[in-house]
Parts: sequence; C-alpha cells; structure tokens
Amino acid sequence: MSQCLISMSAGLPEHYREALLLSEFEGLTQAEMARRAEISLSGAKSRVQRGRRMLGDRLITCCRVESDAAGRVSDYDTGAVTDVAVKV
Repeated sequence: MSQCLISMSAGLPEHYREALLLSEFEGLTQAEMARRAEISLSGAKSRVQRGRRMLGDRLITCCRVESDAAGRVSDYDTGAVTDVAVKV
C-alpha cells in the first residue's frame, strides 16, 4: 500500500508532497522536517496535515479501503469505488 500512496502523492503540490514523504515515508519527525525545509514547526505540521488530507481525498476517489476497529487498514482495492470506509 505504501508504494501506491507514494505514487498517488506525486500529483500533490510540491511542498505538501515533500512534507508527506519526509515525515510519513522517510520517518523524520515534523521538527526534523521543519529544519530540513527551513520552515517553522507549525508550518511543517500544517503541511503534513494538509498533505494527509489531500492524499486521503485522492485515495477515497480511486480506491476501496477497509479498516479494522483500531483504524488500521485491513484491506484495499485500487479498482472501482462503490463503498469506502477509510480514516486518514
């Protein structure tokens, strides 16, 4: 699923895509990401949150995602969407 999300993030505006890649896929803390991007911590947090929301919107429009009781992805399908239950 992570490769799918990385591919989907390619269409996001550059600063949101970079924030997501650094914090979610490379494992940097938001503070480390802020230093690397030379922005404030609050700016970094905003970029990550907006990027997550944008990526979540893309995911909802193209994929079927099921989550378990704890909110973790339990199954997904990149085919046609009919009913989506996702928490991003």
